Amino acid sequence: MKRLSLLLAITCIGIGAFAQSSKVSSAINYLDNGELDRALESIEVATLNEKTANSAKTWLYRGRVYSAIGFDQSGNFTNLAVAPLDSALYSFNYALTLSDVDKYKKLLLLEYQNLQFGFFNMGAQAFQNKNYQLAHDAFAKSSEANLQQRGIDEKVPMDTGVIFNVGLTAERLGYEQEAMDIFQKLVDMGYNEPYVYQALSEIYNNLGRVDDAIAVINAGRKAFPTNQALIITELNFYLAQGKVEEIVNKLQEAINLDPDNVELYFALGNAYGELEKTAMIESGTPAESVKSCLGEPDSREDVTDKGASAQKWTYGKVEITMVDGKISDIEGDMKQLNEIAAKCDNPAKAKEYFDKAIDAYKKALELQPVSFENNLYLGALYYNTAIEINKKIINLPLDAEKEYNRLVEERNQLYSEALPYFEKAHILNPFDEPTMQALKEIYAKTNQLGMAKIMDQKIQGKGKFDMTKDQIIAQFGEPERIVVSESKDAKIETLYYPNRMITIVNGKVDNIITIIE
Repeated sequence: MKRLSLLLAITCIGIGAFAQSSKVSSAINYLDNGELDRALESIEVATLNEKTANSAKTWLYRGRVYSAIGFDQSGNFTNLAVAPLDSALYSFNYALTLSDVDKYKKLLLLEYQNLQFGFFNMGAQAFQNKNYQLAHDAFAKSSEANLQQRGIDEKVPMDTGVIFNVGLTAERLGYEQEAMDIFQKLVDMGYNEPYVYQALSEIYNNLGRVDDAIAVINAGRKAFPTNQALIITELNFYLAQGKVEEIVNKLQEAINLDPDNVELYFALGNAYGELEKTAMIESGTPAESVKSCLGEPDSREDVTDKGASAQKWTYGKVEITMVDGKISDIEGDMKQLNEIAAKCDNPAKAKEYFDKAIDAYKKALELQPVSFENNLYLGALYYNTAIEINKKIINLPLDAEKEYNRLVEERNQLYSEALPYFEKAHILNPFDEPTMQALKEIYAKTNQLGMAKIMDQKIQGKGKFDMTKDQIIAQFGEPERIVVSESKDAKIETLYYPNRMITIVNGKVDNIITIIE
């Protein structure tokens, strides 16, 4: 009798262990059949039983179930788990700690790869929606999944791109230490992204580690000698130290060694353009130049609707809005504004930098005339100067007729100088909206109302014209000549004016080409 009882006990224990092991098998079958709710129920029971809880297979399939829930597109299993991919990552990580994991490592490698991409996509979507905390956490988990793969197989490449994204979102969230550590790691690895150097140097500068900041920006400039953001960042560092000309001298030295390098002339034009802004208190003036002339503001206030790095600085009755370290807007008491201009503005120095910027851009255009950027930036230099004059015109008292006429003439001359470069840029990139907006403004201000209307039509059409042949003739008059060609599907008419060629297809404007001498 005792022997029979012992046999029964042993049999029951065996049946119990088998029952728990079958929970893993059931979970696998449910998973294969897409019954994720039943799969989850079965695998959770298996993880709680001492016979299966310490099996890597159990945790591998727990992770697979949660991963399937996270990637499911049907919407039928949304309520099964709050953060299924997090649970999947935890499960795979736990499986790696168990003694029998070796035979499952190849399977884990694939699962980690899926999670890496899943978390990355989650982070990218959150970043696009400006949910930087969610993006940061998702990118960090994507990186963790990548590192776990590398722990299994050292041949798996490190995903430096997702590490960069963790650093970028940490920076956006103000996690300065984390961003600094990540960006420094990427710099040490020689990561091929100029922004890493820019961001790290700015973090060091904010912490008062000026020597480290300069060392990083110098390394960045060496790695990316023509990157405009790094040139401007370096320029701002030198400006803060009163070394205004040093960056220009560096570029000039580089040009002397490589006199046909278009990008160096383009960079030199940008540098002089930035220096021009340091000579006047106006839009684009760096914060350091403002403080150099006016000292610390009476107060600072964050401006949430202008961006993460926007502040309103107050000097007496004048308010200066700073966005990304530069003046975005300036307004206040007219008398005090005039006093600030008299104290801080150096028109002669601004004109010197302006002329040198023009010369540099023109040299770049001489070397590479068919360049959207070269034409755009040269046109923008004239245009932005005209815009600042326009602000002065708006603020003039009603009785300042003589000054008004002088400024209008000066502004329109700058618009006229800008026009051919913007028109060439528009030909090279006809869908660039800022170029079209600038052209519309110039045409309107220089009394070319027909072209202003056409450009407005094109802006409304997002780069496409919505005008008829009759409307064109009403705006410009009869053309000098018309060339007509016809096919089975289209009638094409080309209207020739003294400085424009307009193509009409089936009665509608298809293209307007400005002829630039």
